[in-house]
Amino acid sequence: MSTRPLGWVLLLLVALPAAQAGEPGTAGPGQLRIVTNYWADVYVDGKRKGRAPTPPISLPAGKHVVELRGNPRVKDYRIEVVIKAGERLEVVAESTPVN
Repeated sequence: MSTRPLGWVLLLLVALPAAQAGEPGTAGPGQLRIVTNYWADVYVDGKRKGRAPTPPISLPAGKHVVELRGNPRVKDYRIEVVIKAGERLEVVAESTPVN
């Protein structure tokens, strides 16, 4: 059996509280942080947000489409995430080189 690289593989989604309950900042936007082992351009809802790995990106609460693309050595990656107000969501994605 032959094994072929599959591209991006989602390893972990972690939701962390951005602030303790009752402290300022617990309502409103949340944060998204992308961690990868290869560089990739990060797009959220079709808008470029920088290059992964990224510092936390502030986003309004709700559903968002996150794409990692632009690196010719790995396949593009797409995931839908739900950001909750006051939380930090961390997406850890490991890529597999494309031959």
